[in-house]
Amino acid sequence: QDQATSNYSFSQPATPGTPVGVVMNGTHVSEFITAQSTAYDWVNRTHFFVTKRWPGWQTMGRLSKLTTNVNINSSCNAYWRPVSINFYRKAGSCNNTAFAEVVSHEWGHGFHWGFHGSTSPGGFSEGIGDHMGLYITGQRIMGRGFRTNGSGVRDYRVGGSANNTQWPAAGKQVHTAGQIWAGNCMDLRDYLITKHGATKGVDIAEIITIAQYSRNPGDMDKAVWETFVQDDNDANLLNGTPNFAEIARAADRHNLPRVPDPKIVQFTHTPLTTSRDVVNDYAVSSKIISTEGTITSAKLVYKINTGPLTTVNLVKGAGDIYTAAIPAQSAVSSISYFLTATDSKTNTANDPPSGFHVFAVGHETVAFADDFETDKGWKPAGDDNATRGRFHRVDPIKADTQGRTAQPDDDHTPGTGTMCYVTENGSGGSNQASIHDVDNGKTTIISPVIDLSKMPAGAAKISFAYWLTVYSQLNDSVRCGVSTNGGQSWQDFWTQSSSATQWREVKDLVIPGTYTNNMQVRFWTADSPNNSVTDALIDDVVIQSMDDNVAALRAQTRTPGIGTTLNFTLNALREPNAAYVFAFSLTQGPTPIPNVGVTGLGVPLYPVITRVLNASGNDAFPVAIPNDPILKGLRVHTEAFVAGKAWIFSNLWTLDIK
Repeated sequence: QDQATSNYSFSQPATPGTPVGVVMNGTHVSEFITAQSTAYDWVNRTHFFVTKRWPGWQTMGRLSKLTTNVNINSSCNAYWRPVSINFYRKAGSCNNTAFAEVVSHEWGHGFHWGFHGSTSPGGFSEGIGDHMGLYITGQRIMGRGFRTNGSGVRDYRVGGSANNTQWPAAGKQVHTAGQIWAGNCMDLRDYLITKHGATKGVDIAEIITIAQYSRNPGDMDKAVWETFVQDDNDANLLNGTPNFAEIARAADRHNLPRVPDPKIVQFTHTPLTTSRDVVNDYAVSSKIISTEGTITSAKLVYKINTGPLTTVNLVKGAGDIYTAAIPAQSAVSSISYFLTATDSKTNTANDPPSGFHVFAVGHETVAFADDFETDKGWKPAGDDNATRGRFHRVDPIKADTQGRTAQPDDDHTPGTGTMCYVTENGSGGSNQASIHDVDNGKTTIISPVIDLSKMPAGAAKISFAYWLTVYSQLNDSVRCGVSTNGGQSWQDFWTQSSSATQWREVKDLVIPGTYTNNMQVRFWTADSPNNSVTDALIDDVVIQSMDDNVAALRAQTRTPGIGTTLNFTLNALREPNAAYVFAFSLTQGPTPIPNVGVTGLGVPLYPVITRVLNASGNDAFPVAIPNDPILKGLRVHTEAFVAGKAWIFSNLWTLDIK
């Protein structure tokens, strides 16, 4: 529909049965006629471009009566409204906007509305429009020649101002936010051309990025995942897709969330945890498989404290279970290790994917604990700048926002506990959380100084309870960090951005770094940019340390015969003159013993003797194996419980009776 003059029409003779070429506006009569013929052409091009890649689109009917208005008496714009696309005449500093990729862009808004039922979120819709315009023209400048000086609207060339925009979209103007998705699509197109050549690369790019809209993604981060789905060829994203690397590279370039890297070589491994055993080797086992080949190499790589790496082969057993052992270490030691395997197609993977699993050897103790019932000296950070919602130690008052509980009425501490750290208590009741939440910056609590200097790296662990509510943009988080130099510098090592209306617990989180006598931990949250209802609570912080108060149980053999005597030794050097119990069981634990701790023996367990260590914390005692054939082949587990300054459980000494 021409908004300046009458609608363009033409006639042309034709002979039945003889093809005839239809030429519209062949002599470029005027701006207004050119705008009509160009818009007509590009609306249809875009329509068929999309239906070629998504032939089953069932919502095309929503655009079946799309009206295209051209030559509107204004300047420098084009826009979509249900159900029309609208273009301005040449005026001011801009040319007539009814051309090529601009038409496809506005049609793209209608396309978004057609499959989604709306054009929200706006940033995604702008990205879809640019996606349509850039892909159909194959160029990286959106609106080339839009302005009379020859410049375009958005420059997606490598290094161009539009091609480096990063996710998330929150807080960005909609056209800027749209550059995230369109830039991702153009980068992916280029990567696929490099891999497959121009014809096949473009074909794949169009198929997987347009067909993914059939899954109705709610935003561009979801659209990235659906692009992987369209590229997948075996209904298993865990092992990658034919063009996984290219899709991932494009998403990563714009910081878009994506499917994790494929796991072709896969591990099923339970990491080793803190051990008090200084006698027995530490068995490492994992199921290892390949989805594309067979495992040809599997190794365990470990180091003790800061020592050199040692590599040993993992030995395959039944059920694709591979095993190896790390030699027993003295207390206090830190052991770091990872598994690595390669398959017959040279796929290689590690567990963990990067870094090490870490566990320590020694006796766990509590270095610091605070349920916040009393003030132990937590302080705010000097650079806190939140204008509301700063942390303070109070009895929380329940508050909600828009019917959603943002802050609980009780702390986390069981029993009579009431106090915790809250990001501003304020007034309880309906919609009070949005008044007293964190605004315009961050708020922090920093612990008093803690001495962990006698611990090896990786041996200190922290546990705590937290509550986090983020309502609106969902782009805030609560974090935990550590300083080894009294707060001069910090390293955040835990972040949680998932909101939930409940207390949640973090257990045995390893504190990174080299430990000193000047350690501090901190918790902080922020509403930055200031666009969410953000509330956080912290309670029941426990930091576990370690010492060398361990008990080592040994005998001269692990395979005694019936009718023989075993000579055991027990060494608990930090527990002189302490009483102990020696016991056995036919099964292994762990088994909790009320008010004592956790034994490695199973139930039932049988006490055999009770004795006392000497002044050096040592003892030796005989144990007779009955001369009874029924005992042959029996596996027996033994352990000692030392009742000194604290209950200390020795290692297990396992016997296979011959």
